[in-house]
Amino acid sequence: MKKPFGRPSKYKPELCQSLLDFFTKPRKEEVVISGDNKKVLPPPIPWYIDWCLEVGITQETMNQWADIYPAFSEAYKQTKKIQERIVADGMLRGIYNSTGCVFTLKNIAGWRDVNETRFANPDGSPLTLNSLWGTTNDKTGKSETDNPKMAK
Repeated sequence: MKKPFGRPSKYKPELCQSLLDFFTKPRKEEVVISGDNKKVLPPPIPWYIDWCLEVGITQETMNQWADIYPAFSEAYKQTKKIQERIVADGMLRGIYNSTGCVFTLKNIAGWRDVNETRFANPDGSPLTLNSLWGTTNDKTGKSETDNPKMAK
């Protein structure tokens, strides 16, 4: 029997719960005192790198585990949503800087800016394929159109 190459994996099933616990544990505000000034910092956002350092692995290893082990993959997906909620909720409550949060959410959660373009007929009615291309008269097989500009 052949021996597997490389170092044995540090993965253990209990690391799934460890990851969930890390992202759900309560975090406290930090108080920074500098001379006569006292500043209260918001609770820190949990980051994967911090959990990886805590358990002694790299983020690359964590990502490989998410690809290999279904239970860890599920824990990872849950913590991604938890992290997104923490950042978005902190932004909406004014705890964190909104510009920084939007930038962060675009990078960690796939948020994006969406521009919506609506098309309408000259009279303001919704644009349909029939108003663009006309309808076909089943009896004659000829095209009819509601839009005189599109008529032949």
